Amino acid sequence: MDYKNMKSKRILAGMLALLLASGTAPVNFGSALTTGAAIAEGIGPKNEKPGTDHSDRNEKAETSEDITSSDETETVTADEDNTASESVNDSNNGSNTNDTEATDSETTDQETADEETTDAETTDAETTDEETTDDESVIIITPDIDIPIGAEIFINSDDHFFDGKTSLRIGNVISADRAKLDYDSYDLQCGYKFMFNAPNSSGSFTIGIANEDGSLTPLGLVCVSGSGTKNDPYMFEAVYKKEEKKRNAGSFVTVDSIKEAVEKMTDVSPEDAKAWLAANADAIKAAEPDYHGTYDLFFMYKGDYYCKTITYNHLNADYITAHNFKWDHINEKSYKSIMYQCLGQKEHILVWGNADEQAPVTYIKTEAKEPTCTEAGNSEYYKGPDNKYYKLENGVYTEIAENSWVIEAKGHSYGQPEWIWNDDLTASAKIVCEECGDIVYFEADVTSKVIAEPTYAADGKIMYIAAILFEDNVYSCTMTVSVPKFELTYVEAVAPSCTEGGSIGYWYDASNDRYFTDENGENEITKAETFVEAVGHTMGNKVIENYVKPTYLSDGGYDEVYYCVVCGEELFREHIALSKLKYKAPALTYTKAINAVNLSWAPVEDAERYGIAGYVNGKWQLLYNCEDTSFVLNGLTEGREYWIAVIPKCNGKWITDFSNAIVVSSQSTVGRYPILSAVEHSEETHQFRLRWSAVKGAQQYGVAVYLSGKWQIVKQDIPAETTYFTSPKLTAGQTYRMVICAKINGKWDTSNINARSFSVTVQPEASVNHGNYEADDFVFSGNVYIVGDSTVCNYKPETTESKGSCGWGMKLGEQFEGVNVTNLARAGRSSRSFMNDPEYKILCDSIGKGDYLFIQFGHNDERTAEPQHAAYPYLEFSTLDGEGKNPNGQYSYEWMLLNKYVKVAQEKGATAVLVTPVSRRAKDGTAMIEEHKQYSDAVVALGKKYNIPVIDMTTKTAELYNKLYEEGGEEATAELHCYLDETRTTIDNTHLSVKGCELIADILAEETKTLGLKISERLI
Repeated sequence: MDYKNMKSKRILAGMLALLLASGTAPVNFGSALTTGAAIAEGIGPKNEKPGTDHSDRNEKAETSEDITSSDETETVTADEDNTASESVNDSNNGSNTNDTEATDSETTDQETADEETTDAETTDAETTDEETTDDESVIIITPDIDIPIGAEIFINSDDHFFDGKTSLRIGNVISADRAKLDYDSYDLQCGYKFMFNAPNSSGSFTIGIANEDGSLTPLGLVCVSGSGTKNDPYMFEAVYKKEEKKRNAGSFVTVDSIKEAVEKMTDVSPEDAKAWLAANADAIKAAEPDYHGTYDLFFMYKGDYYCKTITYNHLNADYITAHNFKWDHINEKSYKSIMYQCLGQKEHILVWGNADEQAPVTYIKTEAKEPTCTEAGNSEYYKGPDNKYYKLENGVYTEIAENSWVIEAKGHSYGQPEWIWNDDLTASAKIVCEECGDIVYFEADVTSKVIAEPTYAADGKIMYIAAILFEDNVYSCTMTVSVPKFELTYVEAVAPSCTEGGSIGYWYDASNDRYFTDENGENEITKAETFVEAVGHTMGNKVIENYVKPTYLSDGGYDEVYYCVVCGEELFREHIALSKLKYKAPALTYTKAINAVNLSWAPVEDAERYGIAGYVNGKWQLLYNCEDTSFVLNGLTEGREYWIAVIPKCNGKWITDFSNAIVVSSQSTVGRYPILSAVEHSEETHQFRLRWSAVKGAQQYGVAVYLSGKWQIVKQDIPAETTYFTSPKLTAGQTYRMVICAKINGKWDTSNINARSFSVTVQPEASVNHGNYEADDFVFSGNVYIVGDSTVCNYKPETTESKGSCGWGMKLGEQFEGVNVTNLARAGRSSRSFMNDPEYKILCDSIGKGDYLFIQFGHNDERTAEPQHAAYPYLEFSTLDGEGKNPNGQYSYEWMLLNKYVKVAQEKGATAVLVTPVSRRAKDGTAMIEEHKQYSDAVVALGKKYNIPVIDMTTKTAELYNKLYEEGGEEATAELHCYLDETRTTIDNTHLSVKGCELIADILAEETKTLGLKISERLI
């Protein structure tokens, strides 16, 4: 039987199976076809993984259900495989087009069977006698069936049989009028074969292509053999005109996949395959000259498969035509498994296919090329598949020797040189090949010959000859150049300078660069003879420059310089160093005054300012500075001695030599003058109370006021034990100049009365709106600033760890939610000294609208022995200057708080809160507030007068101490304080512990609520 290519067989196999699932126009297969169930099975898809199969055709017929069985190889996984499997196994998936079920043991007469063989029904690719008996009429459509002539089949891009519009059917018997057909259909893929039983409702059925109107176009199929049993199925083949069928010549073609192998493989007999391979072995190797691996060859013949693995060295005619060469016979699944393995090993796979799919064995042509001057040419020649060389004459390839086609290079053909003269009378030449244009360059040898010398009347002439040697030939070229006649120009004489030479006057021939002393050009000289040497410098007197006067801190010096008196050029410079001056501190003297001393000292050369330094807490500190050589140091405590020194500031630096230090003390007033210590006001009654220091030996005290140009006694019978005076009700705002005198030994001491006088202003009643310290539109920003002393400031963690030290500013933020606390407080600071720290500038620059400022000073303001800290309460504001200082040099405590802190905050839109100093702890464990009670009272009075919120922590902490003392004694109050040092043995009765700060911060936070401050809205 003559066959078409493999692809056509696979298409027909699928068509027949599908056609048997649909048919309309009946085709009678004879009485041997009995009723029975239809079973369909597919041939494995083109990209199926390797598997095993039986090589015997009868076994293949018996195990045609193996597509649904389990074997030792991998199962089908590709999309085409899955589609096909679903189509074949509809009954296993619970789908039956006739809505019936067929079991292994029974099939009813009313059922049209679609049932397929499943894994459970088939074992080891064999069908048992119980499942299919010899009495059943079984038809197997195998790949031996070809496509009939004239059948139109549509195949889509993924190689399915149809484009979705055409299908094949297996149909039951048609109805009486044969206009309507009941049928089952399968969506089948390319590459499957199908086995089915004839429909049981009729002795005949139709195989065909379904039309759009439901009818079928019958296929021309004829049964050629078989009895219709399982072991001897009916075999069909297409009806076609044999004279129109052509057999295409074939060859082995290379494939890259099992899919490609299935598509391209066609039939060839083993003898024809062997003969073709022997004839084309060299051509196969020549097609890929770099490959020297193994070749695996496959082909099929009458349904059987053959293969052979041949190494590169055995791929030759001698090996293939040997008597012991034979093809290996394999079954269908085996060839796919072997091919799969070969593909994994990157071997060359060849299958027998149509000749038009095999790349033809060709001779590679090299075109003829003409030789050039420098490169050889060649005649036309070919390289054959055997790597030998040939020429083509009259359609016949004749072998030729290698390189016999070479035509030697022709060599250059140069013309005459082209000459190039340069401005400097050098010359070059180039010679060009007339064939290829190649250029050779030469630098010529140039000689000259004078034809006529120039004169002042006529030009001269010189001939230049250029010559080259090329290929044993000498080429030359000449050029004549005119030499200009002489033209003389007079050059004026140039006088020489100190450093540069001059020249005589002379006549110059610029054309010929010649020099003459006369205008006729008769007396020639050289250029050197025109030069006149420089005359040299004349040194002047010594000049002093860059003088730097030596100081007490740095060296000085100057430069000695000499210049030329003619040209002014510097001729010599020498630096003279001067050692710094030996400093001697100026002698310091003083005179005493009340609570002050008048200092004076000798001037220091080049001093810019003078500093007054005091020895405080074991080190020198700069207290004041001035420009004069005298200074009044105020604010001293009577009866106390002070170490004072004066240092100069030179060149912007202080000379820290304190060797002129002296001990000073203020004038003693004991037994002479009462000193005003405080002024207390009553705004309600417009009165004030004066307090003063007691005078030893005083019998009485008297108070006088200066009115109408003289002193008038107000009261003079004040007992000696009474050191205060309360004024009568006076006019608010009125200022009085007053003095206090003592009566000693029966005589009033009025000495120095004017110097001891002071002024007091009657204070008006303050307009206070308690509990309303903030405007209605005040919005708290969340920022809180704190200034103060060591009871408030932050401490390092190691100090807290070793001594237990803490400041209440570290704990205030824990009392509120959403509050950012900036604690600027510093240890040892008073309201005055804090302003010298960078933290004060940070406060002034940073505080803004909606912020809070908590202010606590006083512990260090009361250190009146230290002028840089001291600030006094109850000083009359009317007696203060612009820095808050009265004529006695005392600074006002309240003035500092009000002007340097409260107003700074208020001007920025912030709320200032005054906090009185926290209480100290007495040795017995009780509260000790006497030392700073007057400072606390002054803060309360200031807040009352100017409507500033005040938290009286002096009173609050005193109450806390007393309560704790009553409950737990001195140990209870000791817990509020840290230790003096790391030994943790002695309680520090001034500074606080963590626990103490937590309690104080809690009290302070609660007081913000009492005051009605908006920050209290964020209390935790």
